[in-house]
Amino acid sequence: MYCPQCGTRASNDWRSCPQCGAPLAPTSGTKPEPKMPFSPGVFDDTAAGRPSPWLYGIGAALIVVTFILAMVLFFTDLFGSNPDTRFVVPGTEELDFDSTREYTIFYEYRSSIDGKGYSTGESLKGVEVSLRSKDGAQSVPLSNSSWDTSYEIGSRAGKSLFEFEIEEPGTYILTTNYQDETATPKVVFAIGPSFDILGTILRSFGIGFGGFVLGVLVLLWVFLKRRQTAEQVTPPQIDPMAIQVSPKSRLAVTLLAWFLGPFGAHRFYLEKYGTAVLLLFTFGGLGIWALIDFFMAVCGVMKDKDGRPITVW
Repeated sequence: MYCPQCGTRASNDWRSCPQCGAPLAPTSGTKPEPKMPFSPGVFDDTAAGRPSPWLYGIGAALIVVTFILAMVLFFTDLFGSNPDTRFVVPGTEELDFDSTREYTIFYEYRSSIDGKGYSTGESLKGVEVSLRSKDGAQSVPLSNSSWDTSYEIGSRAGKSLFEFEIEEPGTYILTTNYQDETATPKVVFAIGPSFDILGTILRSFGIGFGGFVLGVLVLLWVFLKRRQTAEQVTPPQIDPMAIQVSPKSRLAVTLLAWFLGPFGAHRFYLEKYGTAVLLLFTFGGLGIWALIDFFMAVCGVMKDKDGRPITVW
């Protein structure tokens, strides 16, 4: 048998431990597990099913990634609607449409085609435009542009005139004339997919806002779960000197991470000079690293250069 207090081997007929004097039960026959010293790092991060503080980074990444995705989709739709098909009018132009969608006809008052420059003023009056299928069987109705859209692309500048919708892909003939039947001035028309600005804004906002809400929910769940497990689990025989809290201000770290995070100011404050310089030269890891640090500071899981948690506001 073994002493349950100190683990010393004892005879079955002994009533007390010769080493520590603790009473011995006659039925004791197995050596007790030695008591392990309390490890603050293990308890703080993973004990009793407590989520890892790195999950805060996942929540922050959801916010950042979905925001970037929303911006990419917005600018993709914006620049994807550039009018790339250009021609000189009045006259006729054969156009091929590969997809069924809405298109916009632009008057490009500042342009250049085949090495010739055009600068014809922003006002264009007395022009008539018609669009028919190449076989003449189908006429495509044109309507005035519902959005007063203008653009400037390098040396090109134009504004929207008409809109139309292609219901069947194919080849179409666009005819342009002046009402007074003159052939001048020669101007440039451009055609491109219509830009649904309202739909694009709503779609981008939905993605960005959805990612923000999801990221905040992840951050909130991790915070509440960690606090709940901290209240439920009481570590045995905690050495008061084993747990040390950083003297650095949590409020100062949070404010520095929010306002000057891309410059690494909060890490300079924590004397983590290596990562601070890295943040400075990468502009906060393109903002992602700085944002993760901000959430970690807010939630109290940021640590100083000695690995001590910064929890005191």
